[in-house]
Amino acid sequence: MLLKFMKQTSTNSGVTFKKYLVIILTILSIAFAKSVIANGGKPFTCNGAKVTSLYFNELNGGADLPITNGATFTVAQLGSLYNLEAGTSGTIGSVKYTITGPTATSNIENSTPYNSPSTGSGAWTGAVGTYTVNLKTYSGSDASGTLCHDTTISFILSNTTFNCNCVGTNLVLNPSFENGTTSWSSVGGTLAAGNGGVACGSFSGDLNNTSTSSKAWQLIGTDLASGTVINASVYAGTHDNTFNNWVAVEFLDAANVVLGTSVYTQVDKVLANSPAGPQLYTFAATVPAGAKYTR
Repeated sequence: MLLKFMKQTSTNSGVTFKKYLVIILTILSIAFAKSVIANGGKPFTCNGAKVTSLYFNELNGGADLPITNGATFTVAQLGSLYNLEAGTSGTIGSVKYTITGPTATSNIENSTPYNSPSTGSGAWTGAVGTYTVNLKTYSGSDASGTLCHDTTISFILSNTTFNCNCVGTNLVLNPSFENGTTSWSSVGGTLAAGNGGVACGSFSGDLNNTSTSSKAWQLIGTDLASGTVINASVYAGTHDNTFNNWVAVEFLDAANVVLGTSVYTQVDKVLANSPAGPQLYTFAATVPAGAKYTR
């Protein structure tokens, strides 16, 4: 616009330029003044306002359950004890929840804690199915001002009933990962106590594969008598059953070489498929001669 205007003027282009520059600056000044007035005298700013985490908040003050994308929870596990709560950083004006799924809801929270249902409104109780939780963070109250952050997390609510009783002595320590990854080892991937496939307790062992040889294991016996029968019951599932996923009882010799008598069971249950959540896999393995370690 400035170049076009100058070309259309007469010979005194310097004067014209100055006049036009004044007009432009005046218009910009008015526009800025309007934006300041609309925000109570201060320019809109987010100051790092964002949602950093989402979890089920135990209303009685017990342990909270972190919600990671694609996590599975059961109706029995949640009961009427939890609502959703967002962890945040920065200066928050408000947080808007939009929950879609079998039980769709929405609400806006203007102050911490940022809950759904709204703080003081009791527990979240949804019907079985898959849910997405969209969280928008605003600089102003009641979802006004600047949209500072927008994130969506999904989870599955299952009504599957799990049998968590172990017949006899359980050789596995920390079997439901209630104590993090204590007693467990992993290679070729990242093992964490999460909620990707919860069956017994509040956590599951979530192995994020980073190679085709990723595995997690626990040593359950050394120099077990040959002929000893090990009965295994494992709740397991995967996000993608096109990969070779398995649970097993492995036997190793004194040189840590896996013996051919180890027993492997293919895991092809997709966690999101009905019924949502992991599936029970049962199998037996017999300790062979020459086995030094069992895992």
